[in-house]
Amino acid sequence: SYGFSVIQDFALWKVRTRFWNFDWLNLIKILSPMVAALTWRMLLNVRFGPYNYIPLKLNLIAESIGWLVNAKMALWGLMAIDIWQSTPFIFLIIYAGLLCIPTPLIESARMDGASDWDVLLHITVPIVKPFVLIAILIRTIDSFKTFDYIQVLTKGGPGSATTTLTYLGYLLGFRH
Repeated sequence: SYGFSVIQDFALWKVRTRFWNFDWLNLIKILSPMVAALTWRMLLNVRFGPYNYIPLKLNLIAESIGWLVNAKMALWGLMAIDIWQSTPFIFLIIYAGLLCIPTPLIESARMDGASDWDVLLHITVPIVKPFVLIAILIRTIDSFKTFDYIQVLTKGGPGSATTTLTYLGYLLGFRH
């Protein structure tokens, strides 16, 4: 609830300047999945990647974490990369929904004595709900496009820990 209220406060902030043009958020989304995967392969490198190097130098961990070579961690690493690339787009969809909330509606609810919780439950959620459902639908469809990350980062391994339905289709259709 706190995170949603922060987004709501941010969205209802009506200062319109050129600086707050949200096109910069789409830079991550339009980044090619291959480029993103190669970048993350460097970031998660066992020896030289900053996600291992910095905690090792600060003595926060005793040994490097095999983000993409450990069967228990590989799928989590791929999910984190996928979430990283899709979050800005989902944020923009929900932001668009929050911008649809008429300011006079909230102001009149406040004048009628509605609490923050009442405004959230009876105004914000019903207006934003269709946008959230669209975001979930788009994200569900988009989640099937994980082939790029798997091919570049793990090739379905270690073992078959990161073999998804999409990658299995590739293996059965083109490799065997």
